[in-house]
Amino acid sequence: MNLPLLALTALVSVAPSKKPAAAPAAPAAQPAPAPAKAAPFEGYLFYKSDAQAKPVEGSRGRPVGGGQGMVKLAVSPRGVRSETRFNNNGRSVANTVLVTGSPPVPQMWNEGMQRFVPMSPPPQATKGEVKSELLGREKMVGLDTVHVRIMEGAEVMELWTAPGLVDDAQMDQIFATSSRLSPVVAGELKKLGAWGPVVRSVRGAGVVQLERLERTPLNAAIFSPSTPPVP
Repeated sequence: MNLPLLALTALVSVAPSKKPAAAPAAPAAQPAPAPAKAAPFEGYLFYKSDAQAKPVEGSRGRPVGGGQGMVKLAVSPRGVRSETRFNNNGRSVANTVLVTGSPPVPQMWNEGMQRFVPMSPPPQATKGEVKSELLGREKMVGLDTVHVRIMEGAEVMELWTAPGLVDDAQMDQIFATSSRLSPVVAGELKKLGAWGPVVRSVRGAGVVQLERLERTPLNAAIFSPSTPPVP
């Protein structure tokens, strides 16, 4: 209970022998309130990615892993299709992931086989103790986002997500497009009320930023395994 300054002064003057009560600790950040049940999203999410190169053992001190790229995420009630184009130190890298069904079934385009093949499951084991914290809520790219930090062992990532932008089944499919994120990360996002598409991600030297979204009807063929990537 917050008392006016005069009331606090009166209490102290009436009972000067009593030790003043310690100031209450600052309340911990509370998980974001659950958004209203989202309607299915249909359209595109366009991302830009940027990673700084850094020396890696075994590379004779040469910087590796840096580059810039674009990610186009097609999201529909039919599924999710992720197309990534990345320039890795002058080497062009492209991959396409198709996710359909519930539970999600992720497949990656295999250029040599000229077809989609099942993706390896994400790592089940964690990289160490997992901690997470809610850092706040911010407006970004016109969206209400939840800002969280997740620590998995020595790895730290900061995420700004947009809960309620897509429905739960679509979010499960979006999460399945990445083979690097463990189910533990999904659990932490849900616990913090941050289960939604990433708007911004900072992970080590890599930054992924949503640049724009476009709501538009999509051709059903986009989500068919028989449709190859566009070169």
